[in-house]
Amino acid sequence: MTDRERLIWLHQHLVKVHGESPLKGYMHGLRDMIYETPPDRDTVGNVCTMRSNKVQDEIAELERRNLI
Repeated sequence: MTDRERLIWLHQHLVKVHGESPLKGYMHGLRDMIYETPPDRDTVGNVCTMRSNKVQDEIAELERRNLI
């Protein structure tokens, strides 16, 4: 999983599990970080070649809503 995918997962987890509003300032900041993070960056050091379908679905949803 890339850094961008981790950030997207965190964003969606905050919204869907914890009920955080995507309109809060820190959520805008998190989306800015997602937008600025290169899609292939993996600072954990484990380069994944397979990506979770769920994460890909979350990415598509955020892009569809013009949030990233």
